[in-house]
Amino acid sequence: MKNFYTYLLLDPRKPGNFSYEVNGELLNFTFEPFYVGKGKDNRAGDHEKLLPKDVGKNPHKVRKITSIKASGLSIIVERSALMDEKSAFSQEIALIAAIGRSNLGTGPLTNICNGGQGSAGHKPSAKSRAKRSELSRRMWSERTPEERQAHCEILRASVQSYWNSITPEEREKRAQAASEAMRKSLSSLTPEARAERFKNIREVASSKENLERLHAAGGAKAAKKHWDSMTASQRSAFVESRRQAFINRSDKEKEATANKFRETINNLPELTCPHCRTTGTNRGSLGRWHFDNCKKRPA
Repeated sequence: MKNFYTYLLLDPRKPGNFSYEVNGELLNFTFEPFYVGKGKDNRAGDHEKLLPKDVGKNPHKVRKITSIKASGLSIIVERSALMDEKSAFSQEIALIAAIGRSNLGTGPLTNICNGGQGSAGHKPSAKSRAKRSELSRRMWSERTPEERQAHCEILRASVQSYWNSITPEEREKRAQAASEAMRKSLSSLTPEARAERFKNIREVASSKENLERLHAAGGAKAAKKHWDSMTASQRSAFVESRRQAFINRSDKEKEATANKFRETINNLPELTCPHCRTTGTNRGSLGRWHFDNCKKRPA
C-alpha cells in the first residue's frame, strides 16, 4: 500500500547549493540537509515538535532542532511522493549513503544509522553512550544561562503540547509505565548508587538556577498548581520516590542531615511572649501556650 514517503529536514540557517546523486538522479537543495527519514501521515512534521518519544534517541538531531527553533526559524521539510514501505526504506538508505552522516565524517546528516530500520534498530556501545553523554555535558556547560533557559523552555513546551494532545486514559497509562520503569531502575541499583542518584537530583533541584526559575514562576503557587494537575498515580509515584530517597540515604547523609538540623535548632533566635515575657527557641511550644494563646493575654 502506497502510504509511506521519505523526507529530508533542512537547516534554514545554512543556505547554498547542495547537490547529491541518488540512484542515478541528481537532487538539488538550497539549504543543507541534516536528517533523512521515512514515515507516513505527519511523521516529517513531528520532529520540530520534539516529541518525548524522539528526545533521547538522537541527541545530535535534537540539539540541531533546538538550536534552529531558538534562533526563531522553522525547519524546512522536503517530502517525496507516496510509495510502499519497502521502497521508502530503500530510498531512505540511498539518501543517507549519498549525503553522508556526520558521526562517520562523511556528510552533514545527524542520522545515527544507515536507514532501513529506524533508530530503534541502533544499539550504541557502552563507549559510544559514554562519549555521547560527555559531549552533552560539555555542550551544556558551555551554554550561556539564556541559551539553557531557551532550550528548557522549548522542551517544556514540546512535552506540554504532547501531553495535552493525548487522552486522560493514555496519560494515566504512560504515568503508570513511567512509575514502573522508575521502580525497576531503582531496584537494579545498589544502595550506594541509589543514594548517589538521589543526591544528584537534589543538587539539581536545589541549584541556584532552578530556584530562581521556580521563584520567577511563582514558587509555592506554581508547585501547588503542578500538584493539582497531577493524576492520583503520578502523585503516588512522586511520594514514593521521595520516600525511597529518604529510606536509601547513606549513613553519612543521615548524619549530615541530623547535624544540619541540630545546627539550625541551636542557631534559632529566641522569641519572647509579649504577654508573660516567657523566652525560648521552641516554636511549637511557644506557639501552643504563648503569644495568641497565652493565659495572660488581655481579653
